[in-house]
Amino acid sequence: MKIISVLSQKGGSGKSTISINIARCLQLKGYNVVLIDTDPQASAREWNALASDEFFPVYGCDKGISEKDIKQLEKLADFVVIDGAPRIEKSMADAIRLSNFILIPLKPSQFDIWACKDSIELVQTRMQIDERLKAGLVLSQTNKQTNLTKDVVQFIDENFDIPLLSQSTGLRVSYAEVLSDGRTVFEGQSKEAKEEITQITDEILIMLGVPNEQA
Repeated sequence: MKIISVLSQKGGSGKSTISINIARCLQLKGYNVVLIDTDPQASAREWNALASDEFFPVYGCDKGISEKDIKQLEKLADFVVIDGAPRIEKSMADAIRLSNFILIPLKPSQFDIWACKDSIELVQTRMQIDERLKAGLVLSQTNKQTNLTKDVVQFIDENFDIPLLSQSTGLRVSYAEVLSDGRTVFEGQSKEAKEEITQITDEILIMLGVPNEQA
């Protein structure tokens, strides 16, 4: 079983949107998936209520995650996706400690990057202790043609050890539309959104050394 945590100190980074859609992408690849929502805003749990358990199980956990909690999921899941809390607190520390891969979404703004600097450095420190831990930064809600996005990419490359994924999510209404009625981009009409999530998921699987699809 592999654990993927989607973490960001900054609210509005698209963390829950990315968590839900990556979980669905993994499910469509044939993997058994569980999503753990540690965000007090409970966005993933609210989405799951709208979805009426049509997809994968979503569990709430607001007070941190233990190894015992994770152990109980090993017979149920090939992947656990953790939608992290938007603050450095116990649940974020637990997610960093337990994860195989940590994905940090960043909006293409210098202010958002500065706001996430502490959590990025925490992950970098953990990677020095645990050589098995992999991580990646992903830009979310981007206008890919703007100079601002290009400047942000350059800043990330120059200032952080965690690699920036080659794919990002665009600034698309389709992401909000599908989640608001309990679906994912894979049930929506936006081919671009499906491709973005699929490529992000594929990059994570490559970094983890896991097959692209369940045999």
